[in-house]
Amino acid sequence: MDAASNRQHYLDWLRIIATAGVFLYHCSRVFAYDDFGVKNAVTSLGATQFAEFMTIWQMPLFFVLSGAAVYYSLKVRDRGGFLKERFLRIMVPWFVTGVFVMAPPQVYLGLLSRGQFQGNFVQFFPHYFDGLAGFGGNFAWTGLHTWYLMALSLFSVILLPLFLPRAGSGVSRAQSVAAKLGKPWVLPLLWAPVAGAAVLSGTVGLGITEQILSWDILSFGMFFILGYLLVASGGL
Repeated sequence: MDAASNRQHYLDWLRIIATAGVFLYHCSRVFAYDDFGVKNAVTSLGATQFAEFMTIWQMPLFFVLSGAAVYYSLKVRDRGGFLKERFLRIMVPWFVTGVFVMAPPQVYLGLLSRGQFQGNFVQFFPHYFDGLAGFGGNFAWTGLHTWYLMALSLFSVILLPLFLPRAGSGVSRAQSVAAKLGKPWVLPLLWAPVAGAAVLSGTVGLGITEQILSWDILSFGMFFILGYLLVASGGL
């Protein structure tokens, strides 16, 4: 496959826009009204409104783009190659860089700004391993801002059977679904599976993730699947 002629540049631009947006979003939260790791002494209504606006669409867009990337990745990789790529490019950055490099200074600055720790970072670091974050402790097992990579790792492994080409036809289950959805009138109805995922999250007790991540975790999984379906379906 000629990579140059088949590259989807609109996906590249959407990645650029999403990345710039998430950078500005986290900067704005320092000045917004809601709770955040580090807060400015003076907060802003404008920063709060900007952060709320970004919350609506930025992470769903990331997961849609991630699902689209799976479609193109599996065109040139088998199961083993795909899992190796996911491990090196997603799981390692999440667990090594996110949990052990990026998160400790963030936890330290958050505790320092709230007056919950006294001392320098070297003195704090052993305490980073005191309990799990979210359960009264400090160890940021999600990687804090790299939680997206943790979720993407799980989705990539759990949903892989849906995306792998079947031996007989060479077409994945998700591609078969996408072929049936390839009608323009289907596009406005794609809110329905996301709504269903959100209801299911609340039913099984996963709704708490909406408070932490802006959307519930099952809705993110559905956005991930929809990203694959959208690029697999010529009609959509």
